[in-house]
Amino acid sequence: MAALQVARRDGLLTLTLNRPESGNALSNALIVELSEALHAARDDRTTHAVVLTGAGEIFCAGLDLHELATAAARDPSGCDVSAFAGLLRTIDESPKLTIAAVNGPARAGGVALLCVCDVSLAAPSATFGLPALRTGIVPPILVHYLFRRIGETHARHLLLADEDIDASRASAIGLVTRVSQPDHCLADATTLAGSVGAHGQEMLRALKATFPRGPVIVSGDLNRVAFGPNAPAQLERFLNEKRGSRSFSGIESAETPFAPGEDPA
Repeated sequence: MAALQVARRDGLLTLTLNRPESGNALSNALIVELSEALHAARDDRTTHAVVLTGAGEIFCAGLDLHELATAAARDPSGCDVSAFAGLLRTIDESPKLTIAAVNGPARAGGVALLCVCDVSLAAPSATFGLPALRTGIVPPILVHYLFRRIGETHARHLLLADEDIDASRASAIGLVTRVSQPDHCLADATTLAGSVGAHGQEMLRALKATFPRGPVIVSGDLNRVAFGPNAPAQLERFLNEKRGSRSFSGIESAETPFAPGEDPA
């Protein structure tokens, strides 16, 4: 089964994260596939918009914590995530319209994905969380885009309170653009892409070229994640909790699927 599903229709490229057994977590291999698809779209004159969404009932659990746990055991200080940082920059700087169709829960790196899209449409069932304190992972690249997206006040609260918020709250603080009607998220993204595409790619490219990118506003190397002093133990405990729980809260083990429709822990 392909980890990334690619569909093209009428100038719209839909990229579906297809690892539902692991909450559509971003493995290293999936990050490469996404990056390659987005780079190709950038130079494709027949594509005017890109939609990112997730298979099943989850948008994206973030970076694959199993891979990060392996990295933490190898180097307790941190690990290189330049490929993920590059993926976020590619989306952020794309001349195409980029839309996140957030069909369900988004955590950590999944939140970063929607932060760099032009528009993010959320299903009413979508929830959003940043479990850095529980996992022991300090992600400067996520912090950077989160602060830029919703401002310091809300970003600090989300990171430090370590509590999930629902789609309505996410819309109120500007994390998502708007909340769609149930089961209309992807359809709304398709409609918006068609409406914007009708104005032509050159106009879209010219308009997006005026968008401010802003300076780097966080401390730390954006191409690395740092691990807290107890990160290996925290990651192991976090993953074990997920194996013993049927609810979705940031990442599921590949061996233990989440339960669709249940509320986040």
